[in-house]
Amino acid sequence: MGLELWIDDFPQRVATPQYLDQLKNVGCFFISIMLGSSDGRRIWSLKDFERLTKLTEPRGIKVGTNDWIKPVRSYINSLNLYLKELMKSFPIIELEDDAETLFKVRQVVGFRSLREAARFHIDQRRKIIEDLRLQNKVRVGVDTFPGHPEHTERSTLVPLVDFFFSQIYPTRKRGEKLISFYSSLGPEKFITKGWSQVQRIPKINQIEKNIGIPLWSQKWPEEIPSNIIVENYFLAKQLGFQRVRGWSSKFALGVRKNSYALEGMRKIYERENFH
Repeated sequence: MGLELWIDDFPQRVATPQYLDQLKNVGCFFISIMLGSSDGRRIWSLKDFERLTKLTEPRGIKVGTNDWIKPVRSYINSLNLYLKELMKSFPIIELEDDAETLFKVRQVVGFRSLREAARFHIDQRRKIIEDLRLQNKVRVGVDTFPGHPEHTERSTLVPLVDFFFSQIYPTRKRGEKLISFYSSLGPEKFITKGWSQVQRIPKINQIEKNIGIPLWSQKWPEEIPSNIIVENYFLAKQLGFQRVRGWSSKFALGVRKNSYALEGMRKIYERENFH
């Protein structure tokens, strides 16, 4: 197997033989579909998933979903009902929440606390999975970045799920600032520090620990960008992360495609499987 991928391209681009063949050829056999935007708009419809499934299944590509989570009762109800319809019709194996900017105390609506919102959401999601008799087929998870409350000892969502993705993105450029390769924000030190920060999350030893790595801004001086992606992948594995996923498809195949993301994925696949 190789690098997994978050898919943030539009359905019309993704659900094609050409797109999925390129992923298969570089060893990407798991994709996490970004279902909507942070303002709640749904990008993927049931028809889109029908087209996608007809293409992923014969290629052996597994599919999960990813959506923004907000501690708002009406939003949670709507999101989980939408996912119920997807699970009833398609072989989705993971439901992942992106708990970045929207899952914070000041955004709570309809609950007494963030912790109550987290418990309500995960309980409701697991009840839907149980009602559909998919307990052994569908897992629930969360992703976020170091520094977010969900990435600390204050986490409310992560202790309740099956898997966690820490989005640790060492990039050459942060805003207008260029980062030194060997600094604390460079690849090796930043990923290593991220691993240590993951250990602070409550009950993390009972949860599958995974990492997201960047597929953009990897042009470090005197380094080959695709090789940095490979090195980040194997460093993460060495530290103890179980799965590694790239952010994101738009840099590998989509609207912001660069010259090295897909090449990095290919090198990982070859090293994992043919060396």
